[in-house]
Amino acid sequence: MISTYVLLHGLLKVEQGFFAQAELLAEKLNEIWEIYEYHQAKGLRYFLMAILLLKQRKINDAKTVLEEGISFQKEMGEELTLLYYLGLKAAIQILQKDQSAAKTSLNHAKEIITTKGRVIPFYLSRYYIGWFIFNLKMLEKAILSKDYSNISKYKGRALNSGDKALKTAKKYAPDKVEALKLMGTFLWLINKQKKALKYWIQSISEAEKMGASLELSRTYFEVGKRLFERKSNFTELNKIKRKNYLLKARSAFTAMDLQQDLKDLEKFADLNNIDF
Repeated sequence: MISTYVLLHGLLKVEQGFFAQAELLAEKLNEIWEIYEYHQAKGLRYFLMAILLLKQRKINDAKTVLEEGISFQKEMGEELTLLYYLGLKAAIQILQKDQSAAKTSLNHAKEIITTKGRVIPFYLSRYYIGWFIFNLKMLEKAILSKDYSNISKYKGRALNSGDKALKTAKKYAPDKVEALKLMGTFLWLINKQKKALKYWIQSISEAEKMGASLELSRTYFEVGKRLFERKSNFTELNKIKRKNYLLKARSAFTAMDLQQDLKDLEKFADLNNIDF
């Protein structure tokens, strides 16, 4: 029970952007493992550190920890935890622009699900989020290249995985803000801008309610980016100008020392001639 509590407290600190505190809790799990040789504590340490590093966008470190965690879970025969890990692994591979590898990881997770029957939302959440992100990336790629057959295919797949991600996130709060943000992005890509704005408003509202500073900052960035697109029919959301969303994102990224997010934001600003 203590190990589970420490993990959940660590996940809370990650979402709040208190990364140093989350790392201390991960080390507490390691201490429990070393003192009691309780294998679940060691597995939960891998779990927490993989999420922490992924959320910080320290991709290489996250990948290393995740691979160690996957090997450990296979050794222990913990297939449900492995299912969650594979969702995280797919997210890392998508960030590395390796869509083929991400699809392989997600299909591996799918094989586990088919052998387990009913799986609780805690283990399913990153799997559905992973498919949603994958399908969104493929849809956006098809739209940019005007590949109409793939636009139709991935539009349907994104909607399906998005619905499942949102349904699961209702029962597993840590992924709710991200799932709402992603649904907004999906609707934006298919030119349902008013509906997209409603989901982004929900994402921001949920983040503020839960104190989920990390994903709130990324929703700010997503809103700011999209409102600057040429096709955008809007220049503000909730009476806040699009540039101010970028400023809010930059302020939050700086406060949490999210270096990769800051680089992405500065690159976007430079490409679009936006002065801060």
